Amino acid sequence: MPTPQQGKQWTTERAVLFVHGVGNAAPGHYDDLAATLGSAIGDPNVQSFTPYVLYYDELNEWFERKTRFGNILAALELAIRNRFAAETEGSGGLAEVAANFAGDVLYPVLIQDAREAVLRFFINQIHHMRLDGKLSGFDFYEQKISIVAHSLGCFHTFEALHRMAADPRQRLLPVTDLMTFENVIFMASPVQLIRTVASAIQGIVPGRLATTALPKLTFPFERTLTGDVQPSSHRWISITGDLDPVGGHLFRKLLKWAYADISEQASLVDAQTLANGASKDELKASLREALSTSTGATGMDVSLNNPHSWTGYIERNAGGLAQWFA
Repeated sequence: MPTPQQGKQWTTERAVLFVHGVGNAAPGHYDDLAATLGSAIGDPNVQSFTPYVLYYDELNEWFERKTRFGNILAALELAIRNRFAAETEGSGGLAEVAANFAGDVLYPVLIQDAREAVLRFFINQIHHMRLDGKLSGFDFYEQKISIVAHSLGCFHTFEALHRMAADPRQRLLPVTDLMTFENVIFMASPVQLIRTVASAIQGIVPGRLATTALPKLTFPFERTLTGDVQPSSHRWISITGDLDPVGGHLFRKLLKWAYADISEQASLVDAQTLANGASKDELKASLREALSTSTGATGMDVSLNNPHSWTGYIERNAGGLAQWFA
């Protein structure tokens, strides 16, 4: 694991942690993303917040290990494909392509030690951010830390926030430790998709997860001595697209078994378009194209033809982001 980003001088009370999905993200890979968010909220020079990125991949280790999980990954993709196929009769192979795309995004969830390492690294990064803010003259109660997560990064964020709220030893409780996030924004969240597939194939996802253990999906909170409930964030937002299979949609159809519809969140669904028209064949082609590139499934590219693009989600939701970060 690389070293958490630290030692940054805050110029305002705001900081943003970007949490990416699967893929090898070296320091510097997401500099443009912070600028894109800055432009969306009217701050193209990124002066209103201090950006951090959770760089948790090192030398693309997960991709190197992917071949060791061939049979399990095949079972994962088969479970997703069967679900998609039931929703896309007569789609001419769209279900298979969408399942391959989703499987490429989700397979690291099968690797328990990697998941646990990311969780520890996530919590460590939050501590470093808070310390940077304090050393910059902003006490904990003044800090406004937001999280913008994409794809599998939403899953890592969901798990980490639940661990923080459930384990006082992490020293990141909303009331006790003054750690309430300003915004938690999920873009193309696969949390419900993971929950459904893990439940369908017992034992496919090793270890205990909040995603699967909770009676229903809910965001974390602290219950105080007086019985009051303090959520871990002031604002929960979920953004997905109606052509993004990872975000619970397949060709403009919302899939309840794959879409994380959590009661506490504000839910937004983008009306997406593709370069050559929004046909099923075009969607298949765009997903295949994304799978063929090193950045496609990660959402790091800015292609109009990739419905999973992280940059695309930020640009389409500039108005909302400007309000949430006001």
